[in-house]
Amino acid sequence: EEDVGFGPENLGVPTDEIWKRVEDSLKSVGMISYRNHSPNKLSGGQKQRVAIAGVIAMEPKCIVLDEPTAMLDP
Repeated sequence: EEDVGFGPENLGVPTDEIWKRVEDSLKSVGMISYRNHSPNKLSGGQKQRVAIAGVIAMEPKCIVLDEPTAMLDP
């Protein structure tokens, strides 16, 4: 959850809104049950999901996904 909240925090999003975005984005990529796990304990695909959740939490207008996302775990 700390990695996912890093981007919105740097954008100046209020703390309450950051935690809401973190939860929503982790749910959207199927990683909510791993919110308190250390990133170095996650598989490669799980790390990619967390990275995608971090982007989603920043609420961009557009997300471009390329070849690296092809290795996501099922």
